Amino acid sequence: MNECVHWDQAYDREIKSFNDVGDVGEIWFGEDSQERVLDWLEDYGGVVTEDPVIDLGCGNGVMLLEMAKRGYSNLTGVDYSEGAVQLARSIADKKEVACIDYQVDFKLFKTIPTPSFQFGGKKGSTVTSLVFTHKS
Repeated sequence: MNECVHWDQAYDREIKSFNDVGDVGEIWFGEDSQERVLDWLEDYGGVVTEDPVIDLGCGNGVMLLEMAKRGYSNLTGVDYSEGAVQLARSIADKKEVACIDYQVDFKLFKTIPTPSFQFGGKKGSTVTSLVFTHKS
């Protein structure tokens, strides 16, 4: 079984669980790590709430939902698993969060399907649960 099929099947189970009992699923790396990343973004001061932010491999979208709670308003989540994006959209819809644009499959794009990003005062960077730097 290829990896995409594996994740689609895993997210099919997550979608069923979310629909049945409202469980959003796993928070990768744990809530503490997620909170540390978000606190660091706020404390560092290089990213303001209006800056575009992309989460590559967004999974269930929980990181972006937490960012939306903190006032970030220009959020993009991308995952190669259609099931992950479906789950993330369902969770965002239920929580009435409209500032996140979810997209499926960035593998085939020549460039990341987003506007330019700013991080730490430098344009062209991408922010996710890990930090990736795009050199222009």
